Parts: sequence; C-alpha cells; structure tokens
Amino acid sequence: MKTTDRLRILNIHEFQAGEKPYLFEVDTGAIVGLGEVAAATINCLRNGSAKSAQEVIGHLKEKYKQEAIEEAIEELEALEIIGAEEPEYPWKTLPPFPFPLRTLVCNITHDCNLRCGYCYAEGGTYRGERTLMTQETARRCIDFLLQNSGENRHLSLVFFGGEPLLNLEAIRAAIDHGQREEVRWGKEIDFSLTTNATLTSEEIVRFLNENRVGVTVSLDGPPQVHDRARIFPEGHGSYEATARGVRLLLESHCTRPMAARVTVTQGVGNLEETFFHLREMGFFQVGFCPVATQDKRYALSPEDLSSFLTQLRRLARLCLEEAKGGKIPALSNLSNLLQILHQGQRRPYPCGAGLGLLGIDPKGKLHPCHRFAGFSELSLGQIDTGLDREQWVRFFRQVRQTKRAQECQKCWMRYLCGGGCYFESLIHCGDPFAPNLHYCDWLAKWIEEGLKIYAELIEHQLATKGSL
Repeated sequence: MKTTDRLRILNIHEFQAGEKPYLFEVDTGAIVGLGEVAAATINCLRNGSAKSAQEVIGHLKEKYKQEAIEEAIEELEALEIIGAEEPEYPWKTLPPFPFPLRTLVCNITHDCNLRCGYCYAEGGTYRGERTLMTQETARRCIDFLLQNSGENRHLSLVFFGGEPLLNLEAIRAAIDHGQREEVRWGKEIDFSLTTNATLTSEEIVRFLNENRVGVTVSLDGPPQVHDRARIFPEGHGSYEATARGVRLLLESHCTRPMAARVTVTQGVGNLEETFFHLREMGFFQVGFCPVATQDKRYALSPEDLSSFLTQLRRLARLCLEEAKGGKIPALSNLSNLLQILHQGQRRPYPCGAGLGLLGIDPKGKLHPCHRFAGFSELSLGQIDTGLDREQWVRFFRQVRQTKRAQECQKCWMRYLCGGGCYFESLIHCGDPFAPNLHYCDWLAKWIEEGLKIYAELIEHQLATKGSL
C-alpha cells in the first residue's frame, strides 16, 4: 500500500439507513455500508486531521490495529471512495455513432378519441394534423429496428399515440412482419403499447394475448380523480369506459402482467387511495408520473411537488415489506429505481433518447424520443434514409455543451439523473438542453429514499440468510 500519496474523499453521497452509515459512490454506483474503521478513516480525511494514508494510520493507530486501518484504506481506494485523483468526467466526448438501437417507440397514431386537459401531445396531434401510420410504414419500423440494432438481440417496439388502438390494422401489420423477421435475424422483439383502454374489445384482447403484447393503461385513479382531466371530446369523463376496458384486459390478457400509469396533476390528491384503487382493479404495478404541462390548471406547484414526494415516500415504505418477501414492489417508481441502483448504472445521459431509443412519427420521421414528435427542429432523420449523422451530432453536442453545465457536473446524482428529461426541460425551461433544475431537490430526496430502502433490503437479506 502506498503511504505517501495525498488522499482525499472523492465523489460520494453519505446517507444513513437505520442506524448504519452508508456511502453512495458517484463514479462507480457502489453502495457501501461503512464499518467502524472505514468510517473513522473517512472522518480523518473530511476534518483535515489526515491528508495521506500514513497520516491516517498515525491518527488512528492508538484506537485500531494498523492492519485493520491499512485494510480499510485499501478497500476505500479500490471502491474509488478515496484516492489521489478524481476519475475522468465522461461528458467531454460525444457518444459513438451510430448507437445500436434497443427500443423503438412507434407513434402509430397522431389522433386520440379522448381530449385530456393536460395532454402534452395536444389531443394526440403533436402540433400537427390528425393522421394514422400506414401499414407499410409500420412494417418499415420493424425493418429499421432490426437493421439498426447492432449486436443487441433482445429488442423492444412500443406502440404509442395518441391512442394506438385507433390504428389496430397497422399494429397487426407490424407484429406479423416482426414475428417473421425476428426469426430471420435471430433476434427477439418484445411488443407493448400504452392505451386509454376505452376502445378495448374481446377481439382486441384476444389479439394482444395471442401475441404477448405488454399493456400499460393510462388511468389516473378513482372516477372523481380520473374524470377531472381525462374526458371525451363531448366533455364527459372516461373512467367508466376505461374501467370496462381494463376489466376485459385483466380477465383475458393472461400472458403479461399489466401496469397502470397515473399522471399526477395540480393538487396531487390522495396517492395512496389511487394506488390501492388500481391495485384492487388488478394491476400488477402502478406508476406515478408528474404532469408535463404549462397549463396552470394542471401544472404542479412547489407545494404540490412536496406533497407528491411525501406521499410517494409513504407508498415506497408500504411496498418495502412486499419487497422483503421477495416480490417485485407494486410501485413501479420504486422498483425501477431499485433496479437502477442494483445494476450500478452509470448514465451520463438522462435516458436512452437518441441513443438506444428513438421515436418515429406516422410519417416516418425520427426523433430523440416519441414526445418530440411535431418538433421538426429536433428531428434526427427519416426512416427511409436513416439516422442523420449531422443532426444527431448537433443534438448531442448541444446536450454536452449546455445541459451538462457546471451545476450538473459536480452533482452526486449526475449518473442517475443526467440533467433530467429533455422534453420536461423544453416544457419547463423552453430549452431541451437546459438542466431541469426545478426538479433537482425533489429527485435528490426521492433517490436518497431509494438508497435507504435498497440498503435496508440488503441488510434484511443478510439477516435472513444468517438465521437459516
């Protein structure tokens, strides 16, 4: 072990789970429970009483054995918690082009049978005309995904809208073509869709079931909550029609578990009531998403965000016991976060938008993700001519030069957040490349809650194994 090198604490975030201190190592994604000697070593470096390994040993040797101190220092260095130099920051270079696709979100319709008040897609039109994707373009989406997937074997195609079930024939064409082509390519395509469920029929459910199509239903809660914004063009609420469609799906669609997606709007409401209402309906998982709108009737205030966080934390704690029993938490916000933490994901970008994921509109135009359909200035090419390298480089150069500003580069969440959703930055800041700063404090507290729950689950697992 080197004893002369100057040591410093690197990029860490400290938190406590139960009575035990933990560290989240920013650059590696490691979650470390600190033993007594390791904690004492960190304290020495933090308070300035030691600046090298030799000084740490000299400061602690009266209380701990030298061998134990050296072992703690070596482990902390190996985990990049302490060291002489900070790791290289990865946002200085552009990602490789072309980036192999894993997911294609196919806007099979730019139309919808509902007129939800908070809809970012402006009633499904995405700032344009109401239109449906042709069957030929739907088949071409399959070809594009396969041709641009590189070495990725497991692929995903998501049907989106508007309301995708308005264009069932194009969905059928894509799935039929995909099932033939995936065999020829030696790959597997997972099909899924997001729907308001009001158009669901026995025939549609049978088709989804036979083809193992995953289903997520947009449903905001009990009738008095759901019908506030999710309405038909005539003005009446859609809860009854949605619930009828959900019952059909849950009774017969047995090949895939179903999820509900809740849009949280102004006032927030009682999330626990909504959660259990949807669980009682039969949904496997329920996820809560903050509304993306500037409409003052629905936009979340700072007080709303605080209420949202408080209630989400409470729901996460209710789901903790479920997780301790070995089940996937029914709160998808929590299960997704735990998965990211467990895998140690190190993401310099907020998501796969423009990288492993692209969106395609009904006319075959490519976008960083499906939410940017209608923003021609952010198009990344055309399905028939492929990804436009010049436009792609321009997009990620702007991401690197602006969104990755100083306020993000030193943040402990930078590999979990990546500066925030590009589309939400556009909605809230008027610029997709601006850091989503209004959301930072909320996200930091939610991620820390996830870190605590993750650590508690690990401690529970270790204790359970030890008692067997």
